[in-house]
Amino acid sequence: MSDSPRNVTTLAHRAWGPEGAPQVWILHGILGSKQNWTRFAQRLSERLPNTRVCAFDLRCHGDSVGFDPPHTVRACATDLLHCAQKLGAPEVLIGHSFGGKVALAYAAKVGAISQPLKALWTLDSPLESAPRPGHGEVAQVIEVCAQLKMPQPSRRALSEALQAEGLSVGVAQWMTTNLRPTEGGYAWRFDIEGIRALMRDYWRLEAWALLGVIPRATALRLLRAERGLRWTDESTARLQEVAPHALSPLLQGSGHWVHIDQPEALLTLISDDLSALGVSA
Repeated sequence: MSDSPRNVTTLAHRAWGPEGAPQVWILHGILGSKQNWTRFAQRLSERLPNTRVCAFDLRCHGDSVGFDPPHTVRACATDLLHCAQKLGAPEVLIGHSFGGKVALAYAAKVGAISQPLKALWTLDSPLESAPRPGHGEVAQVIEVCAQLKMPQPSRRALSEALQAEGLSVGVAQWMTTNLRPTEGGYAWRFDIEGIRALMRDYWRLEAWALLGVIPRATALRLLRAERGLRWTDESTARLQEVAPHALSPLLQGSGHWVHIDQPEALLTLISDDLSALGVSA
């Protein structure tokens, strides 16, 4: 079965910076949205004023609805290719967690058919196909969301219901940003069954093979969060063997939610690197 969506719709997105400038696209993680990355995107645009920074909702998330299955990482990459045809191709992709594998899949696709990316940043996104220790909480959140009765009467009610199912206060409050008003209260802004399918494919996809397909002209930056539990010493050593041209900076003091835990350090790492690569020139 093809990974291409049968009825293509444009991914929802928000943009900052001048039209026609080199584009930097930001991809959220599973259960995230462009809204979660708005502040970071705004600030990155301020640091790189000669770029156009776009934050996207991937399929089944936020305002990106109406995509037909199969819901896979490669289908997400194909969605981005369609966006590039309409908006112009990005010079840089930044992908957090699930979005990191999507970014790698896009880079592998686009490098074979057109101008390769100038730079690609993945943010605490492991390359293995098997779930990592830190994925346990994500799996729990997905299952709780799938089983929770919706709509909920209020954001507070949702937060309390999620905490009653064992989720932390921080995660429960973060999940309230994924609600939309509806008759009877609030419903999810995402397609939970589609997200389940995306995560199943994410855990099947071995991204190590993609590194060998991405053109060497693309600067690879595979960031590791110090407390993210996604990268092991073995993974870091393997990266040096498989893709010695790739850099793997360590974001100290950060858990998996890098743009929340260490936003200043993350902004500095990315903006300084892109400036040095001439992206904002």
